[in-house]
Amino acid sequence: MPEDLARLADTALKLFNETKRLRRDLQILLKRFPVPEDELGRFYATPPGEHIYKHDPTASDAINVIREARAIIESCERDLSAIRNRIDEIAEDVHSREDFKHWIKPRPSRR
Repeated sequence: MPEDLARLADTALKLFNETKRLRRDLQILLKRFPVPEDELGRFYATPPGEHIYKHDPTASDAINVIREARAIIESCERDLSAIRNRIDEIAEDVHSREDFKHWIKPRPSRR
């Protein structure tokens, strides 16, 4: 059982680190396509690199890390939706279209 707990804790930490990477990549994308603040996901209490187990992890510790990773993913989904809306606005605005044309791929036609 301790091996399973160690694997769970390790996997939870890897998931959390991947979500932090996703968040950083999304922040870069947000700099290219600024969106209104009220459309963005929430910020998180745990700064990057702070989620290291201070002791032998318990199942509760691993579950808390997974919950935090889930909150980051949900926030990223909201931010991606806001970026998608911004890109659609740019694509439909004739004046801005020329400025941003190199960023936009044509929409696939719906049949």
